[in-house]
Amino acid sequence: MRPVYRERPTEDELAKAKAWLAELRRREEQARKTRAQKACPIRRTLLSRALVELGIPDPDGHLAASLARYGIDALQRAIAAFRARLERGTLPPDADHGRYLAGIVRNLDTRLDLERMAEHLLEIRLRHGDLTTAALNHELRELRAVVAPAGQAEATVDRALAAEASIDFRFWTRAAARALAAMANPVAHHRHLVRRVAASFATDRDRRADLIDALAQAVARAAEPRLSLTA
Repeated sequence: MRPVYRERPTEDELAKAKAWLAELRRREEQARKTRAQKACPIRRTLLSRALVELGIPDPDGHLAASLARYGIDALQRAIAAFRARLERGTLPPDADHGRYLAGIVRNLDTRLDLERMAEHLLEIRLRHGDLTTAALNHELRELRAVVAPAGQAEATVDRALAAEASIDFRFWTRAAARALAAMANPVAHHRHLVRRVAASFATDRDRRADLIDALAQAVARAAEPRLSLTA
């Protein structure tokens, strides 16, 4: 049986097809602009500056616009991770830096969503007197009774690093952040604690990153009143 071939499209059909493609491109560009307008200006500014500093070209702002829809915490941690790998020369040699950064952002955003859910779950359990958290609270009270305030941040960091269950890790991470923030000069102790966390190779890498992030946030929150008074 001989194959049946279609006839060549007419000029009118070609014109209609071109017009439809142009309309699709117009709609896509309009959708992109709408997304960019809705993106948080703080995230856009953060990304625009970071892309310049990291040497990632983004002449039309498309990359900054597409990444601005992710959470600010994921963006900050992704930029820090990318910068660290760039400085250490551990980025894949053939990697497209824009796509590589975007991949870090997407993965972190997903993980941080799950971690935030874990934080809320811990809060619910603490509020309703869950037996697991009751035991953790008892252990924390005992620690505070025998460890001087100056050593409580380090002691709770060590508990977080040694935790097996996820809820235990979340509990001790929160306790460590609060203990650090309560110190007279949290900035002076922050670097020591971060080095302690980074050197704990027996602890999962993601957990160490989460703990370091929690400590950094604690220092930043503790510094806010001082900054507002001196501004």
